Amino acid sequence: MKKYGVAAAAGLMMMASAGCLSPEAIQRIEGAPGQEGTGIMLSRLPAVIKILATYPASESQAAIAEERARSAQRELGAEVTSRYLAVETESDTRMQGAAAVMLWDTQTEEIVGNNVYDVEAPPPPGEVAMWDTISAQYVGIGRFGRN
Repeated sequence: MKKYGVAAAAGLMMMASAGCLSPEAIQRIEGAPGQEGTGIMLSRLPAVIKILATYPASESQAAIAEERARSAQRELGAEVTSRYLAVETESDTRMQGAAAVMLWDTQTEEIVGNNVYDVEAPPPPGEVAMWDTISAQYVGIGRFGRN
């Protein structure tokens, strides 16, 4: 982990979330020798995903996303690393990408908005990614096969 000054940390976060920095560039920055800052530590920046389209969820998509999110939150427990979970829901005829994803607020235990994110490729389960302006931990379909 590397310490950054406030301005540098904010700049890196904005550039990464906007897709201006590749994962390789972030690794080079985090691996470069630097000076101690204000104590802000960036262990990992959120993954940047390509959202092909955003559209209103059907009742079925919202219900499936809620069921999967509740299951994932219950199963993961302390392993949830973000206030928000990104959960895969059913696809429909509007979908162009590899996954239809909705967001879940672990504090209010509700779906965030009513948007389905049609993504080119979802991040690996457990990875934190940016979904528009919200950073959420991707949990896929919410089943992890644990005993």
